[in-house]
Amino acid sequence: ADIEDQLPLEAVKFREIHEEMQWLNYDASKDPRAVECCNHAGRVRSLERMMTGLERCADALSGYLENKRMVFPRLYFVSDAHLLELLAAGKDFDAVQRHLRSCFDNLTALVVAPPLPPAEPE
Repeated sequence: ADIEDQLPLEAVKFREIHEEMQWLNYDASKDPRAVECCNHAGRVRSLERMMTGLERCADALSGYLENKRMVFPRLYFVSDAHLLELLAAGKDFDAVQRHLRSCFDNLTALVVAPPLPPAEPE
């Protein structure tokens, strides 16, 4: 996707953090005692490192979204979460339509007709 192409280092970092968090969740599921789970050696350091990495990813993502808004200023009216949905939808016209009202007043839907055949010369 475009985000991964534009932010390759952050995409890799996010995947690494996601995998580490999945492992932590799995580890936590083996022991229902929250205090014991949180007191494993290095757990706090690991969580702090993941948080720092996520903050860097979020900063880079904010810059990416700002660039998209500079290209099309109406996107300033769309929240970050909705803008990410909109960008992820790509060519899925139905998914894009959900966000039209945020960009354009009094516009809730568009009807897309097939292209007209070329006019015949007279």
